[in-house]
Amino acid sequence: MIIRLQNNRRIRLYLLLIIFIIILATISTHASNKLLTIYHQRQSLIIADRYQKTILVQPNPLGYFAEYTDAVPDRFREFVLAQEDKYFYFHPGFNPISILRAATKSKARGSSTITQQLVKLLLSQENQRTIKNKITELVYAISLELNLSKKEILTMYANSLYLGNNTQGIASASQLYFSKDPNALSDQELVALITTIRNPVSQNPFRKISKTYSLSLAKKVNDNALQPLNLSSQTIEQRKQAFR
Repeated sequence: MIIRLQNNRRIRLYLLLIIFIIILATISTHASNKLLTIYHQRQSLIIADRYQKTILVQPNPLGYFAEYTDAVPDRFREFVLAQEDKYFYFHPGFNPISILRAATKSKARGSSTITQQLVKLLLSQENQRTIKNKITELVYAISLELNLSKKEILTMYANSLYLGNNTQGIASASQLYFSKDPNALSDQELVALITTIRNPVSQNPFRKISKTYSLSLAKKVNDNALQPLNLSSQTIEQRKQAFR
């Protein structure tokens, strides 16, 4: 009799565990699919000629020019991880230590992982820092980590970043600011884009980039030769017109 009761309890526990896993997988899949839908909807319509040369890039629903690329430069990955999320390849979408540090220090920065930043960008919640939104972002971040590879998440992040002057993503920003493909950018130009992430209005490559900040990032990636960019107003206008 006792053995039968123990077996029944064990069966119930197994069933509850299976139900929990099914519910978790369903919620996770739904959440990641929702983000993927938003992500693809924000890609600009690109019109090309018969030779596949781009002749027009239409603004996306946010009014940004967003030309996606799967060929994100390795150096960009290295630099952006050094600045934004050095534990990216080790955490499950969130960094418990950073969250704890942010909770105990009112002025703490950098608690959001790249996965969480991507969720904020896709849900358009960058400036809405409520407890509810933070919990929602955490659930979505974990869902992305469960359903996508780290490479896919980092690629989505690189394509979703707002980089000033109505440009979204590294591909569009590379064309606007430097008239180059992302993989043709120099380390100096890559750093110029990455320093834009935290303040796209005042630190984009069409403005003077803080020398101290650029050298600080350069130190993180062991390349002290990087210097800020200074572009003439004529060059800026020419590139804006060419990009449009």
